[in-house]
Amino acid sequence: MIVAGNISGYIVFWNLDSNGEGEDGIYLNHPHWGPILQGFQFSTIACPSVIIFSSCYEGVVLLMDAGRKVFDLVYPCENIIFSFSQQPNDGNCLYFCEGCGGLNIFDKRTGNCPTKWSLHGDRISTIDFDPGNPNIIPTSSSDRTASIWDLRNINADKPKTLKTGSHERAVHSAYFSSYGSSLATTSSDKNIGITSVVNTEDLFLRITL
Repeated sequence: MIVAGNISGYIVFWNLDSNGEGEDGIYLNHPHWGPILQGFQFSTIACPSVIIFSSCYEGVVLLMDAGRKVFDLVYPCENIIFSFSQQPNDGNCLYFCEGCGGLNIFDKRTGNCPTKWSLHGDRISTIDFDPGNPNIIPTSSSDRTASIWDLRNINADKPKTLKTGSHERAVHSAYFSSYGSSLATTSSDKNIGITSVVNTEDLFLRITL
């Protein structure tokens, strides 16, 4: 199953195994009214049916239950939602970034956001989790930095990073390697940044494209 979204708020599901006569396996939905960004997060909780979170420029998070074929409003925001993710093996909390550098944690069990932090000076483009320690997260931002945080030790008034690297232009992504030993970043400055998480020096190895 392939899922994709477009700038008009449409979500399409393409079942590659569909080979019935007269069926192309494509199902179109229109749950949003704005461009869908990094659009989808499949829930990590095992359910009888597939659970999919989606978000877009209109500032809402929706949850689709594929079994019921409906989209329910999960959380409305005042600002644009730029990215979101879930910790491995924890489908109760959804981590999403809105506005200029804000990171919110939505708890599906209570239906609200008990935790909100301002981590960057501009939009956060991606959130990832350390494969070996899901409390460690990297974020990339249009403020030209990528940072690594410990969710257990983020001060609400003055958040402090474990490690920060910078590019000359906006950082579009920051992802851990499969073992969590290094972090790779991409940027509008046409460089890939690679840094060792073990190394305490805030230096990025630049690979120019």
